[in-house]
Amino acid sequence: MALKPDIIVSNSSRLCIETYTLGPFQVHNYLIWHPEHRQAVLIDSGRAPTAIINTLKENTLSLAAIVYTHAHIDHVEGQPDILAVYPNTPIWMHEESLFWVSRLALQANAFNLPIPEDVVTGQKLQPGQSLQFKGFSIEARYCPGHSPCGMTLFVPEANWAFPGDVIFAGSVGRTDFPRGDWPTLKASIEREVWTLPPETVLYPGHGSPTTVAHEKATNPYLLA
Repeated sequence: MALKPDIIVSNSSRLCIETYTLGPFQVHNYLIWHPEHRQAVLIDSGRAPTAIINTLKENTLSLAAIVYTHAHIDHVEGQPDILAVYPNTPIWMHEESLFWVSRLALQANAFNLPIPEDVVTGQKLQPGQSLQFKGFSIEARYCPGHSPCGMTLFVPEANWAFPGDVIFAGSVGRTDFPRGDWPTLKASIEREVWTLPPETVLYPGHGSPTTVAHEKATNPYLLA
């Protein structure tokens, strides 16, 4: 089947990206691939990821990895469903993700959600590490503050970045969860997000895409 028309293609790199908004928290999941190499990477895995699995099958894409921005329940709860279909898929998370993965039952009970089973932390994603895929790469920028395992994932070939819940259009991530900290989050954004190219498109975990330049000039939480 041909690529669906709502799939965005980067003008500079020809990379494709599709957004899926899943679960009660409306978390964004992003599927990235190069149309020639047909190797896809998934950023985060929200609840009931049937549409993601369908896109992979319909476009004859292999799933090279699932890479996580952090391990709060809304970002990981669909992982078992994906691994049931693609059982050998590498999983990449920061090592601090164990803090939240080991507390999935507590997270689920706090929000009256079903407890996801068999979520794994996989391989340790190191700050500064670059994961190489066919036609693109993903650079891991460590951004604690919202979560101790927070990562901003940067695709330099397309100037795309995936900050999870670090920063949003006109807002920032909550810091009132366990091990959250506002000064740490602010420092993470200044160190790892503001130093990206200004034209970089930010695809956050919730809400609309934005750019580094726009947020640097207008985000009310970060102007002071």
